[in-house]
Amino acid sequence: MTCRFPEIFTPYGPVFRSPSPCRADFRNRCPIFAGAEAGFRQVSGMDRFDAAILDAIQTNNRLTAEALSKLVHLSPDSCRKRLARLRTEGYIDADIAVLNPARLGRGLIVIVEVALTSERPADLDRFREKMKAAPEVMQCYYITGASDFLLILSASDMADYDAFTRRYFFAEENIMKFRTSVVMDRVKTGFSIPLPFLNDDRTTQ
Repeated sequence: MTCRFPEIFTPYGPVFRSPSPCRADFRNRCPIFAGAEAGFRQVSGMDRFDAAILDAIQTNNRLTAEALSKLVHLSPDSCRKRLARLRTEGYIDADIAVLNPARLGRGLIVIVEVALTSERPADLDRFREKMKAAPEVMQCYYITGASDFLLILSASDMADYDAFTRRYFFAEENIMKFRTSVVMDRVKTGFSIPLPFLNDDRTTQ
């Protein structure tokens, strides 16, 4: 007897309407499906339902368990348990609100490359701590190349940014040089991470 697999394609891959034994049989017999999911689990420690939950909440972390259950086709209780485990295991760094800098009078976004004179560990750590404590600095990265650090910061205007450079750059003897780029247009901002297994599903639709 041939087992048919009626399916609905969702943003998170095909959802099978067939009974559980048929789903299990398909997952075991299909080398593409089984191989892709096995590889994803090996790399990330998650299955496709975990990935679907993370993909949904990284866009909107206010989704309720009931709303998640409709998106990923699991029960609300299962979504709650999986989400709690993903938080405990460190897959979710933070639940935050992303503010609009322009509405708050800090619409000037500046990207700064900073090169230090001394790159001794103690000097690098000292600069790291200063940038962590600076409220204007939104992001700070220790990078390779001609510069040592890349900063993304907000300011109310150029005078405000000039005051920042005087406090943190010109007053610091270990700053060799810094290069400033002013953002003209925020084409894309965010922290969303592509989840490979979900992307693989979408490309096969």
